[in-house]
Amino acid sequence: MGTKDDCKDAYEKQADSDKIESFTSMEELQQEMKKIKIQFEQYVDSIQSIIDSNNEYILKGDKIDPSGLSDSHAAIQNFFDNVAQNGGGVIKVPKGTYRYDFPLNYYPDKISLIAYGNVTFRSTQSLGHSIHIKAFEKLNVKEYLEQAHLHKIYGIRFSADNKNSFIFLSKGDNKGKYASAWTIERCSIVGSNCIEINNDTWLANIEKCYINPKGGYGIYMPKGGINYGEKIGILNCTFDESGIAIYNNNGEGDIKVINTSIDYGAKAVIVNGGEVTLDNVFVESNKNEHWFEIEGYGAQLNISAIQIVDKYDKGRTEELFRVHDSSDNLMGAGLTAESIRLMTTSTPSTFLVKGKGRTIINRIDTFKDANKPIVSRYLNKLAFGDCNSINSIHEWENHKISSIKPVLDFSEKYEGIASIRFSVINNDLSTGQRIQFLCKPGEMVRLKYHVKTKNLQYTQKNFNIERRFLNNKGYEISRGIIKNINTDILTWTEQLIVPSIEAPPGTHFVEINCFGENWTTETSVWLDDIVINII
Repeated sequence: MGTKDDCKDAYEKQADSDKIESFTSMEELQQEMKKIKIQFEQYVDSIQSIIDSNNEYILKGDKIDPSGLSDSHAAIQNFFDNVAQNGGGVIKVPKGTYRYDFPLNYYPDKISLIAYGNVTFRSTQSLGHSIHIKAFEKLNVKEYLEQAHLHKIYGIRFSADNKNSFIFLSKGDNKGKYASAWTIERCSIVGSNCIEINNDTWLANIEKCYINPKGGYGIYMPKGGINYGEKIGILNCTFDESGIAIYNNNGEGDIKVINTSIDYGAKAVIVNGGEVTLDNVFVESNKNEHWFEIEGYGAQLNISAIQIVDKYDKGRTEELFRVHDSSDNLMGAGLTAESIRLMTTSTPSTFLVKGKGRTIINRIDTFKDANKPIVSRYLNKLAFGDCNSINSIHEWENHKISSIKPVLDFSEKYEGIASIRFSVINNDLSTGQRIQFLCKPGEMVRLKYHVKTKNLQYTQKNFNIERRFLNNKGYEISRGIIKNINTDILTWTEQLIVPSIEAPPGTHFVEINCFGENWTTETSVWLDDIVINII
């Protein structure tokens, strides 16, 4: 390596040794100066980089081939290592295609890699990882973060010949060589699985990138690593043709996706552990798949705002969202959405959400020419929809009348492990419960559930489902019984309630009450798979 000052010193020494002042003619002097200039340029070319300013290098060398015809792996890696050993800096990559047949190590604590012109790094590996992101030296966390935040990869196209490989692996050694706080900005990552996030990786950022894994993983965070996955940011990116655009199976993983488009993949997001948060995200596809899947201990998908364009037009049979509880009753899977804007190209033939996990969706809007979903799950933050845990009961409030709350019945269920049973322990008592949701003027409420009854007709009793619209202080604006059940239903039966009354002006909440008054001990009603839809 050399510096401009080094070159200047060599130039001056050469001039002194030739005793320029001794020449007898100006022509001889000019000829000798040309020779010295040529020697100077050759010296500059002989060093592998030119330092444009302090700690800035140009990727250059005899065995670094920008034509892409030969393998430049060893020369590029030596270049990276030399820069890192000399304290690090910015490596400027001239226009060209740089082929590498073996993995490269990139050091986020030492190196920025910046494209000057159209630059492609092309991997020919058939398996494994093409570029390993990890620290060059062992540092404490503060020292590492201070250095890593100074560097980034910028403006480069990364491609792979074989779609079974991964282009990037971010993984430390669990011994002080971290793989965190890196930034990949304005890059294209195409041709195979794109980025695996593993040990010692946190505070990583992917900004303004085009990610096309050709049917593979866009972002992949597996289970089983150590100290990784927190605060992974994806900002202003485009995912295209992904098998799975974003996959999180790490209980500590926390991926936040902002202002990003996920286009024409099989699945947009799978969360089997940890969290994924979507904010102002656009998703479009024509696949008959669950685009979003949440399943596993503590798995959570949080949506602030999302726009979904469903272009599958052959009769969808797979719900867009699948939320399945884990086997652990303490912390199941969940979906929380503040706002979903939905457009479909044909009449929906299935629900928006399927599964046993806890779900709450505060609002669904549709484009003017879109078809509304048949039923969307509107569940509270604990899973009462399939009535599989004690939280199914506790999340509801007591009915407004003096009543006995229902209980879980593990011997009667439509799906899952239990249902909610309404009954009384003494004659002439009442049973009931209620729950509230946000609701705006002009919106309507729909319900779907499965029901069984015993001795309603025999005892001439009723089971009522009531809807109340409330203002911002919780005062009643209007109410109405939207379903009265007074017959015996001996087998599990699905019922759908579609009232036509819109929420009146001033509405802030809607309350759903399920209750029976003055029952006998012979009377029972079971509910399961409860779905509340606010449109």
